[in-house]
Amino acid sequence: MPVARPLLCRSLAAVVVAVLALSGCNDAETPKAEPSGPTTAATAATPSAVAPAVVTLVDAGASPRRVVELDVEKGHTESSTLELTSTTAVDLMSSPAITVPMTIPFTTTVADVTDDEVAVDVRYDKATVTGGGLQKDVLDQARKTVGYLEGVTARVVLNRSGTVVSRDVELGDAAPDLVGRILEDVVSQGFALAVAFPTEEIGVGARWTVASDLSIGGVRASVTSTYELSELTDTGYSVTVRATQVTQPGDTLAGKVIDGRSTSTGTVRGQAGLLGPVEARTSTQGSSTVEVGGQQVKTTFDITLRASTR
Repeated sequence: MPVARPLLCRSLAAVVVAVLALSGCNDAETPKAEPSGPTTAATAATPSAVAPAVVTLVDAGASPRRVVELDVEKGHTESSTLELTSTTAVDLMSSPAITVPMTIPFTTTVADVTDDEVAVDVRYDKATVTGGGLQKDVLDQARKTVGYLEGVTARVVLNRSGTVVSRDVELGDAAPDLVGRILEDVVSQGFALAVAFPTEEIGVGARWTVASDLSIGGVRASVTSTYELSELTDTGYSVTVRATQVTQPGDTLAGKVIDGRSTSTGTVRGQAGLLGPVEARTSTQGSSTVEVGGQQVKTTFDITLRASTR
């Protein structure tokens, strides 16, 4: 059974925030983050173990029940597209809300399959950002930033239930160190936010929780997700999800995070033989408060995501 990524929008939101920070797009006289030149530290592929998410079965659901596992074969390749629209409002000098539509395509290839794990290679293709009311200089910076995603590759190892075991991310040589760290976070989070199924047998109506810790732009966040299996057949599944993310205080490229919280809801439909969702639709609302130059700035955001795989 495939892996779904219904909450990837939160990690991709890091790109939007980073773009605005790099562009210095607000009207206040806040310092701009200046990318450094390419460094080997930013472009090296470094294997990293992942603290496994804690999956807890709450209700096994109705009979018939079975264990839901990845069912792909070595050499399998699939193409996925993420369509993200983020609307962000900043309570600074009555700044108008900014909407950033973004599309990110990527290809996933199954590199190896064992009794316990599945290793996949992911390659990101050219991402696009449309206007959405952005000023030209900010739009240009946004396009330049997401442009570094093209050619980025990642090796991700998952157990048969869909929980990430390890990941290696390799950035292109052109990515500045600053942008490189952001993109590495984004790429890794895409898999950290995958649906992790229980190892027990489940049926329609099954519910389980997943607790995980993330790193977004260097700041720690905890995510608690609740899944419910609404459909399970020999050819696929459908789940609904509700998740809450709480960001811990810490320093970021855009300033010092004071607090942050978001809630996501969505539906994911998967198909046997595919890793990514045939279709996933999610909506996220939240806010964060960041201290910049001694001033606290609150940002609210509304993010919608549609993901598809073929």
